[in-house]
Amino acid sequence: MAKKTLFGFMLVVLCAASYGQQKAVAVAAFEHRRGISAESAQTITNLVIGRLSVNGIVRVVDRASFDKILEEMKFQASDWADREKTAALGEATNADYVIRGEIDTMDEIIIITARMIDIRTAQVIAYSDIDLTRMNEARAKMPEFVETLVQSLSGNTGGRITPEVPLITQEQGTSASPITAAPNGLWIARTLRSDHVEDWFRVTASTAALLVMETGGDIDTYMELFDSSLSLLAENDDAGENVNAKVAYFFERGQTCLVKVRGYSSDITGPYQFHALIDADISEPNNSMSAATAIRLGTAQSANIAPAGDTDWYRVTIPSGGREFVAYTEGGIDTKLYLHDSRGTLLAEDDDNGPGSNACIQMVLNPGTVYLRVEHYAASGVGQYVLNTAMQDAVPPDRFENDDTQDTAKDIQAGSTQNRTFTNAADVDWARLRITRAGYYEIRTTVSESLDSSLHLLDRDGNSIIDNDSGGDGEDDSIVIWLNPETYFIRIFCYTSGPLDNRRQYTLRVNQVQEPIPSDPFENDDTRSEAKYIYGSQIHTFTNAADVDWAQFEVSEAGTYDIRSAAAAGSMDTYLRLYDSNEILLTEDDDGGEGYDAYINIYLNPGTYFIRVHTLDSDLTNRRQYTLSISRR
Repeated sequence: MAKKTLFGFMLVVLCAASYGQQKAVAVAAFEHRRGISAESAQTITNLVIGRLSVNGIVRVVDRASFDKILEEMKFQASDWADREKTAALGEATNADYVIRGEIDTMDEIIIITARMIDIRTAQVIAYSDIDLTRMNEARAKMPEFVETLVQSLSGNTGGRITPEVPLITQEQGTSASPITAAPNGLWIARTLRSDHVEDWFRVTASTAALLVMETGGDIDTYMELFDSSLSLLAENDDAGENVNAKVAYFFERGQTCLVKVRGYSSDITGPYQFHALIDADISEPNNSMSAATAIRLGTAQSANIAPAGDTDWYRVTIPSGGREFVAYTEGGIDTKLYLHDSRGTLLAEDDDNGPGSNACIQMVLNPGTVYLRVEHYAASGVGQYVLNTAMQDAVPPDRFENDDTQDTAKDIQAGSTQNRTFTNAADVDWARLRITRAGYYEIRTTVSESLDSSLHLLDRDGNSIIDNDSGGDGEDDSIVIWLNPETYFIRIFCYTSGPLDNRRQYTLRVNQVQEPIPSDPFENDDTRSEAKYIYGSQIHTFTNAADVDWAQFEVSEAGTYDIRSAAAAGSMDTYLRLYDSNEILLTEDDDGGEGYDAYINIYLNPGTYFIRVHTLDSDLTNRRQYTLSISRR
């Protein structure tokens, strides 16, 4: 495939270190090859420029002047190998170096390469490359990519950049003598020892920006960020790669903070690295709908929520109707996502239906322009995220929609099966079940591959009776329960994080079944010595008609107490006895509650008491479970 070359060039000048001659570096637009769009190449170029501009080692010159000179000189791509032409370009622009890059693919791997060229000699003096599986990984790897280019110049002579490298002794890094870490992305190598279990760093922001502080290496680190008065601002354990710590925090211009790095536990020692860097957000300013950043479908947009309260707007063009628009965030912060039409009307919103605490919206849209708004869930929250957008074939809604509320629940009969579909990860389906014959019933969902559901049974007033997640085969849900003639409601949640693919179908089935023998988590409790403590209420099961259950409880404050044993199904007859700690029977009851339920009302002084429960029934065919409860009036 013929190479597509972008001949426009962008110039940044990097600020030199505290001593050494300042140098200017120009960045040419990265060339793009197989399967790489011009927009992606432009994004990578901007990321390189943004990282260089905050690196703290070189300075930035006017880009407009550089572009004008390029046009006047009619500079071509082939001219970069011509020493005389590059020297003339350097003299005309005051640039000392130029970075040229290329983005290509090989075996589904995205490869980004860059070379730094001495503009006076046309010689390559530095090289860097990174591999990506997805383009949205570029932002996280950009600091190391640019650092390799800049650090390769360190120590060279002949007028090249020679940044000052401070000498750091192991004795430094205490709270009284913290190590100064410039937010330029350069790694500082340190070692935790048994006699030096923590390091302290001082970080000062030269501009108002989101600063990222993280560790690298193989030991499990823990990081704490303090203000100048040692008030804790943020802390983290494993937000970095592997078991490394990472904290992102918005700094005001000139703000200084202290960072403490230690092992996750006091016995963790070994070498590690620390660095701080400014995370430049190239999509800003986009804090309003009118200033929305245009993004291309199918690309990943890396950005920040910073400072606290920041709102990011994006503009997307929907090319054709009848397909489903997908937008979701990725990253370690809790995002909220809003979808608006071209007039600003809110079409949809979401909080946590994406991966982890991320947001996801899926919706069939007509052609036109829509807007996405991204916010942090917490008013004081800041951090990094990636916004992804795409179009995919729409999944038609099932015949039971709209069934998203109890009021719109659709009927399902015992003995029937319904084929249903989640419209998106936020979809909730309701069904109404009318039971005309008492008995045990199984309510089951069977989901398609890669889908997970959550099943809930409620009474006619919307009160929860029981719920289940993955109680069936695989990710299927199953509830087996005794139901009396009554009206019930079934609620099914999608338990899979968005975005959902086309496999969204599941079946809902209700069948009458043979009586199960429920498990009893309190067995063995057949003797006083085996009595389990009760707090509030418990659901017990008689394993047979001769089974006896014991429970004990503590009374810390004298008063009147209610003790009940209520059958969960049918008309099972329970019997209660209450004993003190000396095994003296205090009282007993058979049918003092509703129906055949037992009920004791008694004044108790502080102490330990024991409850004995048995059934008077000889046949438990359809009656085994009961609720034992204790409460103080």
